[in-house]
Amino acid sequence: MTDNTAYVITAVSALVQGVAVSAAAFFGLVEWKRSKREQAIAIGLESDRRDKEAFQRGHMHYTSYLKLAVKYPELDMGDLPLKNPPELNDLQKAQAVGVFLVWCASLQQAWSLYKDGSKTVKYNRWEGWVIYFQSFMKRENFRQYWDMYKNQFDINYVAEMESKLQRYEAK
Repeated sequence: MTDNTAYVITAVSALVQGVAVSAAAFFGLVEWKRSKREQAIAIGLESDRRDKEAFQRGHMHYTSYLKLAVKYPELDMGDLPLKNPPELNDLQKAQAVGVFLVWCASLQQAWSLYKDGSKTVKYNRWEGWVIYFQSFMKRENFRQYWDMYKNQFDINYVAEMESKLQRYEAK
């Protein structure tokens, strides 16, 4: 074997080695990116699943409230206030408080679902709940129950609702 042949073999061997290392690095990078993409998809799917579950829990709370409000219209706890609500006896007052607490729990569930969302989600979804809350707080019975029972709920939820209520009343 001549020096030229040995040199060519060494050069070709180095070139093949370089190509092999580059190919391994390239395919390693491709695999890493694929793995990251799959991981991101899995995280997104898990996040979507959790969001759907939270939405369903909130929906169940709200549906429970609506069923009670429809079943006991004399308690004046429905979306439309009665023009001349009757005087409630002690049992009815206790029932009205129960309906109010279910209503509040549905709002708190919505708050916990949307409080950390993007500004778009907060504006598109949460602000509707805020308007709903503010409209109910115009009513004496809801305002009275809110003042009596708000300390049973998350302090951050209460603080936000109080803030929204103060801004609404200042208008």
